[in-house]
Amino acid sequence: MKKLNREAFEHAAAFVRGHARAVDQRLFDYYFTDGAADAVCAAVAAYQNSDGGFGHSLEPDFRLEASSPLATTVGFQYLRNVGASSNQPLVQTGIAYFVRTFDAARERWEKVPPEVNHVPRAFWWEYDESAAAQPGFQPNPGAEIVGYLHAYRTLVPTDFLYQATDLALRHLETQPDALEMHDALCYQRLAENLPEPQKSEAWDKLRRAAAVIVPRNPDEWTGYTPTPLLFAPSPQSPLASVFGDTLLEHDLDRLIERQTPEGCWSPAWSWGRYEDIWKTAEREWQGFITVQTLKTLADYGRIAPL
Repeated sequence: MKKLNREAFEHAAAFVRGHARAVDQRLFDYYFTDGAADAVCAAVAAYQNSDGGFGHSLEPDFRLEASSPLATTVGFQYLRNVGASSNQPLVQTGIAYFVRTFDAARERWEKVPPEVNHVPRAFWWEYDESAAAQPGFQPNPGAEIVGYLHAYRTLVPTDFLYQATDLALRHLETQPDALEMHDALCYQRLAENLPEPQKSEAWDKLRRAAAVIVPRNPDEWTGYTPTPLLFAPSPQSPLASVFGDTLLEHDLDRLIERQTPEGCWSPAWSWGRYEDIWKTAEREWQGFITVQTLKTLADYGRIAPL
């Protein structure tokens, strides 16, 4: 069993301190140096707009200052990681943004607004007007949003919470076990926040989905392919049992091996366009991914002690 030695950890820490965004630096501090949750929240707040949503390239793959439901979910990932409470204004205004931007006629949240087509972006974040006109729930990011509505349910009108939850769970029930990878991740964030018995039912579906989505042969874990740690980033994850110790240990070994000479971990994708802007986005992803990777390794006891 491999462990990230202290020299490698310090190399990664130096990369975060020197190259990561402030929000990822503060999250690293929170995880590893007793940094304050309020410092993370303050860093996240820098990405919030006056409408309560988040933008300003918080999701590095589209360089949009305006708010979007997708970027706002990223903001809430940070907030949930540090246990931000419903008493905090940025949580209150963020939840209000989610409630306000739900399109009842089409029964969904749109990932990104049309303005995204006027800024540098990855091709998968194009706004397609014809597709946007079609009704139907989109679990990415809708399921994740419903999860945050449950996490902060005291801020959400009861009728709206019931409607959104019913919509998300009915959609999940109709899907095959072979869920699209990103949809499954969004449903995972929903399941984390649901009450019983919906929570258990959602996790049962996600266990079946994870068993199908992730290749059982580690030789297939190349490029942009889901691996066990994507769905079980800690041993406490309800999906960890799907993979068993052997696959998880192999994935952890592989993760340690993928540290770059710079000390970071890099995204498995690129835009293939806007190359000058992509360099900035790539650096931001490296900071984000490095912090998340170190947290996963720490949770599994894969970082050597002092």
